[in-house]
Amino acid sequence: MVERYEAGEMSTDLATELGVAKTTILAILREANVVRRRQSLTPGQVADATLLYESGRSLSQVAEKMSLKQDTIRLALKAAGVKLRPPTGG
Repeated sequence: MVERYEAGEMSTDLATELGVAKTTILAILREANVVRRRQSLTPGQVADATLLYESGRSLSQVAEKMSLKQDTIRLALKAAGVKLRPPTGG
């Protein structure tokens, strides 16, 4: 069953279909030494993140709102040419 998933299939979708937790899928992948790659944001997600960030939200607030990691947001905005504000430390 797992073989039919394409490389870009999200572990969350696989976990849902198999009726297990995402952490279970990730643990199995880790045990099998499967190399996972960071999933790129869609252009729409980058646009949404840009709007949120440029409206004054912090990277962590944008990440929380979009259910993503702060570093994912930071890298996507940087790649899109968005000028990032200095970290506030809080």
